[in-house]
Amino acid sequence: MGYKIAGTGSSDGSLEGGGWYGVLRTYTKIKPPFSFEKVAKAMKDGRNFATSGPLILFKIDDFEIGDEIMADPSKKRIAKITAYASPHPDEYLSYVQIIRRGEVIESFDLTSKKLKKWTVKYEIKEKEVSWYIVKVLCLSKNNLERSFNQVYPSI
Repeated sequence: MGYKIAGTGSSDGSLEGGGWYGVLRTYTKIKPPFSFEKVAKAMKDGRNFATSGPLILFKIDDFEIGDEIMADPSKKRIAKITAYASPHPDEYLSYVQIIRRGEVIESFDLTSKKLKKWTVKYEIKEKEVSWYIVKVLCLSKNNLERSFNQVYPSI
């Protein structure tokens, strides 16, 4: 599968192109209590994601971000995706995509629904080592696009 690289996002501070500090953020999942050592280990283990607005919860069976699952062609797995639009009042979920090994395998068009939250269950039957990304796009009335990617490393 190659290198396991955790997604991160940060602002480079360039305000010339209309960018804002803090637009891109990295969230890392750790168990309390907080420590920098736990954050570093969680990032190394791929338990983080980057976003410019929307948030998503993505599980396959009882496995979460950063977990690895053994591929088993005889086993059906259920992915559960819950997407949240950013808190901006005029921004709604537009598209949710499931990407497997770099190719979009499912795309959900939510543009006409004006949803702030959306959940779907999706069946996965994997025969080989694969990785998944869920991507969420939101558009606001002034066409500001925000995106989110979450890597679910491998099955």
